[in-house]
Amino acid sequence: MRKINLILIVFCLIFAHAFSQPMSGTYTIGGVYSDYNSFNEAITALTINGVSDAIVFDIEAGNYNEQLTIPKITGASLTNTITFQSITADSSDVVLSYASTNENLNYTVKFDTCCYINFKKITLSSQGTRSYNNLIEINNAYNLGFYNCQLIGHTNNNSYESRLVYSNENINNASNIKIKNCNINYGYYGIVLNGKSPSEQSDKLEISGNVFRNQYREVITVKKYKNSEISNNSIFGELSYNGLYFKNCLSIDILNNLIKADAHTGIGLFENNNQFNIKNNVIYNFRTYGIHVVHSSDIVSAKPRISNNFISGKGIGIYIFYSPYYEIYHNSINSDGLCMDIESSNVLMKNNILHNKNNGSCINISSSSNDVVLDYNNLYATGAIFGTWK
Repeated sequence: MRKINLILIVFCLIFAHAFSQPMSGTYTIGGVYSDYNSFNEAITALTINGVSDAIVFDIEAGNYNEQLTIPKITGASLTNTITFQSITADSSDVVLSYASTNENLNYTVKFDTCCYINFKKITLSSQGTRSYNNLIEINNAYNLGFYNCQLIGHTNNNSYESRLVYSNENINNASNIKIKNCNINYGYYGIVLNGKSPSEQSDKLEISGNVFRNQYREVITVKKYKNSEISNNSIFGELSYNGLYFKNCLSIDILNNLIKADAHTGIGLFENNNQFNIKNNVIYNFRTYGIHVVHSSDIVSAKPRISNNFISGKGIGIYIFYSPYYEIYHNSINSDGLCMDIESSNVLMKNNILHNKNNGSCINISSSSNDVVLDYNNLYATGAIFGTWK
């Protein structure tokens, strides 16, 4: 009898060891003959076993009503990535949705200290209506990618502080986050990403090629990031505040974005934003500011630049306030208000076209501003005054 029991124990240990071998290769989720019935079953397997190679989960078409929390996965790395993707390569075929009612678990997907995880061609939807609801919540996670997905919030985008993508880091920096070629719809905010601290910024954020619609307050909010790019995005709708907003950021390229929204401000830089390159953007229908730069603290060698942008709206096209060393080149501004307002020293402004279409002046330079250089600019005004110094 003891011999039989010993054999059973040994068998169980061998079986358990085999079961816990690291995962590798391709698996399926959903469908009759799948490896896993749900996202959560697959995540449980990852958590128990870890990975020894790149992992792909091909997801069968269907609606998955689940809330996901993805912890750190043993073995995940730059080469051992984990990818969840629609097996049909159509994001509308795989819909992961959840309506959270718990204020402490107020999300659809939470990346909790994990890394090297990608979602491709999947629809992620939040039906939660509580305040501070997040579709995607990033908690001290990094190296995450979202490619060709649909990110959809509740159609009541007035739900206070609801966000489609949100991070607020305090231990690990949420570096190497990529959100590319996605359709992003609804939400009080679209994307809100907070790095660790002004002295220890998150690194290498890329938000590119996305289409944003129907956000209520702001579309992209980035704080405490460096060496990042926001490019080739299209923004539509009516916003109570900014299209793009930055604070405490370093070395950011803002390139080729279309902001065709009734927004208070198209692009806003507020407090300690340094080494920005704002180029080739089109900003329509702004109410107060097209590009608003406030209290940046660049040095002369940094050469922050605003160039080749087309700006059209009702307020001030470009407003530079106590932010020295900006170079402003080759912009076209068509506005009912001031085209350019400079309240800063050490600003270089060349080869711009400024058109005030409402009997006002094209440019104002504060009398407290020193070393402001204007050259080769074309100014058009329907009124009697082209510019003011006051």
